[in-house]
Amino acid sequence: MSVSRLTASSPDMSNSIEEFIAAGKDSAIISYYNFSILQVEYSKDKTLRIDFTIDNLINDYMDVLKDAAKKVKLTDAEKIKYFYNPDLLAYDIYGSTELDFVIMQMNGIIDPKDFDLPTLKLVYKSDLANIMNRIYTAENVYLAANREQNNLVMPV
Repeated sequence: MSVSRLTASSPDMSNSIEEFIAAGKDSAIISYYNFSILQVEYSKDKTLRIDFTIDNLINDYMDVLKDAAKKVKLTDAEKIKYFYNPDLLAYDIYGSTELDFVIMQMNGIIDPKDFDLPTLKLVYKSDLANIMNRIYTAENVYLAANREQNNLVMPV
């Protein structure tokens, strides 16, 4: 059996970045902020407001995202293009730099300077939108209570 045939028949390694990009982008607003549990603090004179993220709901559902992920081996050109640049990969695949945190978390990366893996776990845009919508629906009451407690607008 040839190497190319083995790679093509291996379902966990037969995906490419081009395939993920070609799967399309939609206009759904999925962002770190919209899934964050926030705390608001004010300066002593109340002129400065700071919103802190104290948790993100995606952390609680990472196993669901990892189950939906496919392994993608990057070409040499893709390794160079996305080296230290998960936000560019997120933009190319999902149409938003806001989703770089999902790519990084699924691949066990905290700092973009560690984003130099030859193989990545990625979720197709349609699958990601479906999962994120289910998470948002399941956690909507919790998110709304958090936003109300902090006098913030609920994500749309």
